[in-house]
Amino acid sequence: MLAKVRYFGKFRSVTEKLEETINFSGRTVKDLLDKLCKIYGERFQKIVINDNKLPPDVIILVNGKSIGDNLRLVLKDGDTVSIMPFVSGG
Repeated sequence: MLAKVRYFGKFRSVTEKLEETINFSGRTVKDLLDKLCKIYGERFQKIVINDNKLPPDVIILVNGKSIGDNLRLVLKDGDTVSIMPFVSGG
């Protein structure tokens, strides 16, 4: 499966990339995150996933729509996955 992955904020700092296409086995967002953790190591893993859950300060979009905390969401070949920190202001 191929997915286009876009990185924002601290994720861009770790990967040193704006975006890339990732070829991974599996079908879910979790499978993709597992592959990214293998590529970018412990530093990436610490900020993107805790105990198989997204931390509250991480937002993942698939084709522009938030997935909430649904890491079991099934991706389609060619989907765009954006990984970004939650930012609030006031």
